[in-house]
Amino acid sequence: MGAADIIRKAVAEDPTGDPQVIAASIRRRLSGRDVVGLIVHVIVAEQRNLARRQEQVAFSSIHRASRMFDPADPGTPVEEMTLGNTAAKLMELLESSPFKMGDGSDPLQWGTATVAQHEARIAMLSKIRDGIDATIARHREAISLCRQAGVDRLMDVPKVA
Repeated sequence: MGAADIIRKAVAEDPTGDPQVIAASIRRRLSGRDVVGLIVHVIVAEQRNLARRQEQVAFSSIHRASRMFDPADPGTPVEEMTLGNTAAKLMELLESSPFKMGDGSDPLQWGTATVAQHEARIAMLSKIRDGIDATIARHREAISLCRQAGVDRLMDVPKVA
């Protein structure tokens, strides 16, 4: 049983338990290799977070540049943001910001990814977003039930016999 399975089992056994207590229990069952695997998982997540921030900065920079004009001549853009200039600037800003397809393949660079690969990434991210949207919908339903009953918590909605 790998680290992820051990963690899933421990959480399933105590889904609302204190994470510190569960972690201590899990740690006793993990091998050194399992611990390294968990560290790798955290590193990969942090690398993705850094890449995401880099992407946000890059695209904001491009959008900002397309709206900047020379103060001496308000009709003249500071930097002509042609299609080629925009693509080149994005590749420069995203040079060290690879992204993964979620299928185990090697990370892709923005400049070398094909349209089909960008579309596949969108599809993968859309599935994640759809799961988040479903969770949001469940919370909205709980809010609606509370408001209909005039209470603040689901546990306070009166039961009807």
